[in-house]
Amino acid sequence: MDGRETGQLIDTSTLSSELLYTSAPQGLRHGSRGFCTVLTTAGMPINVISKLEAISGYRHLFQAGGGSGQNPTTYAHQIVSLGGLRQSVVSRIADYGSDYSGRSNKIAHHVLLEPTEKPAAGPAWLLQQRSVVRSEWLGNCETPGTGPKIPSADQTARICTTWKNVTGDAGWGGVIAEAIASGDPEPLWVVFPLAHHAQLLELMDEAIALLPQAKRWTATFNTFAANIPPDAHCKIRFVPAGSEEARFASGSKSSIDLTKQPSITSASNWVQRARGQVRPHLSHTSASTSAGSFSAVQSAEEVESAASSWAIAEENPGPPPTPEPPELPPELLQPKSRMPLLIAGGLAAALILLSTTWVVARTMAGLPLLPGEVQKPPEQISLPKQEPAPTQTPAPPPLPAEPLEFKIYLDQKQLLAWALEHPVEDTAFPNPIEIRGGLRLPSIIAADIDAAAARDDASSSGDEDVTEPKPAAPESSATLYAWGGDARSFADAESLTVLTTRLSNGQQTVSAQAMPDVPDDLAGSVYWNRERGDLYFVATHDWSEPSEDSLAGAYRSFARSIGRVTGLMLSIREHQAELPATFQNLAEPLVSRTLRGEESMMRVLMRSPEAASSMAEIAATLSDRLQERVEATTKALKKPQQTRLVRLVAECGQLVQAASDLRDAFELLKQGRSIEVPELQFLNQRGRVLRRVPLRFQLSF
Repeated sequence: MDGRETGQLIDTSTLSSELLYTSAPQGLRHGSRGFCTVLTTAGMPINVISKLEAISGYRHLFQAGGGSGQNPTTYAHQIVSLGGLRQSVVSRIADYGSDYSGRSNKIAHHVLLEPTEKPAAGPAWLLQQRSVVRSEWLGNCETPGTGPKIPSADQTARICTTWKNVTGDAGWGGVIAEAIASGDPEPLWVVFPLAHHAQLLELMDEAIALLPQAKRWTATFNTFAANIPPDAHCKIRFVPAGSEEARFASGSKSSIDLTKQPSITSASNWVQRARGQVRPHLSHTSASTSAGSFSAVQSAEEVESAASSWAIAEENPGPPPTPEPPELPPELLQPKSRMPLLIAGGLAAALILLSTTWVVARTMAGLPLLPGEVQKPPEQISLPKQEPAPTQTPAPPPLPAEPLEFKIYLDQKQLLAWALEHPVEDTAFPNPIEIRGGLRLPSIIAADIDAAAARDDASSSGDEDVTEPKPAAPESSATLYAWGGDARSFADAESLTVLTTRLSNGQQTVSAQAMPDVPDDLAGSVYWNRERGDLYFVATHDWSEPSEDSLAGAYRSFARSIGRVTGLMLSIREHQAELPATFQNLAEPLVSRTLRGEESMMRVLMRSPEAASSMAEIAATLSDRLQERVEATTKALKKPQQTRLVRLVAECGQLVQAASDLRDAFELLKQGRSIEVPELQFLNQRGRVLRRVPLRFQLSF
């Protein structure tokens, strides 16, 4: 609605207060800024009206006639400060078609609640009751004697089935509930696909239902958090994917992106409750979390064993108790005489003693145990010949699960120098274009592999005293390398100057050894710094002539577009200076971008290509406003001024196209090109592999 409300209605009751923004009746005109009526009963403070107006902001993602029916509806519960008191406001803000002039419009309804009006079911449940917030206005200006009737009800916790349908895991409802219960004031951003905007209020209701009654009205949220005043408390903020707020949320430490099918890394008690694995005790639930964390910490008395449902213990009885053996009759428990047992034990002991004496005597005399038995000579037992233990060959170093990405970049300073010298001409590039990059190899070799390699070296040289070698990077002793083929020797160390590819003039000098025979796709040289464990890449590409290489074409287009945008901006400033003051004022927001000079503007465009899109938007608006001003002015322009104005309008249109070309070329450059190469290996003098490094080169801007 271009930031202007075309109608508002305020009505109050004895308790709750309402503020309703809506459009004027179709076709009704009341001044140049639209129809506006404010109605209120006596005693409604002006600060209440202004506070509710402040939270009525709404941004149309789709303008009238361009899919406006897909604009999300804002449902919110926010806590605002009025007269030093914190008060709850429930709101509904939505697209409301177009007004008489064809502009997009909105309807916003707020209900300010007293403490006695808050139902135990919570704010999201209240917003789902149709009698509370309005979705239309019939055009009658009125001051009702009473506000909406606030229903009173409670609800019990339930499995978060809507969360499961949207994300695949009901546990996310517990994550939201835990964030609310933590008391952490840091907002939690939730990025949602626009297709799910109608389900957001139900998602909040499921999460709030998990909370105890005492905490449900501390749950503040906004299902389309596009314009929230800084003094309004709002914890859970839903933002649609692709919006400016979503890009801001991606850099926040507390955010959930529902477009990426997120997974929960740890199942807290809150998460288990949302999944239906633990039955909640809402009467005494307490939770605490650290700032920015989603892991619930439940008090010990609340922790229950996980179950498949929330059935009470009587509904799931355990196995029956094991029966105890019956007691014997008293007459069987009387003691008996022990004399027969004593006699039998004595006879057995005597027999054992006689047998032992016989065996010992016959054995010491060298006689067989039984008379007449021929004693056999003892058999000679031959021990098996012990074979020497096989020598264990050290296992080859493990291969990383994923190739290391070696990022190499086009030199930006060369492009800037060319654009400054040839701002609009399509001339040849300097030959050649330099590409550089560096990579520090991570410590991915285990210490036991290092020790095995050292023992292998010591045994082969006859040094048996080396048992505890010092751990070291295995490739530090490498004398050979291989790119997936035959091993080759390193070149002699040389002094290598490493320059940054960015616009800054940073450099360092290192001692490095060249590793020739780089795969042909790279068309460059790789160097190895032994002390630091760094790899460096240096290459030159000849893009002076047109080629079928899409990356070369994007590089040329990006350079030309930067020069083109800068040249148009400077030309627009020149034309603006020759126009009357009224026209100069209109062009000032665009011309002010050129005050720091040509090179500064080009640097901004290279670092932030989106700045060109911002300039193009201003230029498109400026073109329309200049033509409107020409139609409205009564004083004719002079011939030179008319010429300047015509050129300025034309160049505004050209700026829009140049900005689009710049953005498209930059996206191709950022995407770059991935180059697969054979595995890099470091070997010792005997050809044993010390380290394996799978690499993937990524060329980009």
